[in-house]
Amino acid sequence: MEHDPSPNENVYIFTASFLDEKTQARNTAHEGYGHAYFFELSKSNPSINPNHTKGVVGTGVEYDPDLKINVPYFIFGQTNTALENQIKKVEKQAIKNYEDRNP
Repeated sequence: MEHDPSPNENVYIFTASFLDEKTQARNTAHEGYGHAYFFELSKSNPSINPNHTKGVVGTGVEYDPDLKINVPYFIFGQTNTALENQIKKVEKQAIKNYEDRNP
């Protein structure tokens, strides 16, 4: 974890027992095949970031009737698209696997 690193360089994956089984499967895929996978890859390639990151992903314009001008604004969102895409893929697969085994 970014703000609570492993004390011994081992990777630990946490999920919550209060989650239903399907959500635990999705959460395990998210943490294990998303964050932990990217963490392992980052050991040999420091440009790989295993953490969610937010930042400016675009800009927009909105008309301000009081000022009678278009006012630009920033659009914020997830900026680590490689991680986000990996997580979407593995969560989808985990849910499919769960549903295939639990009709």
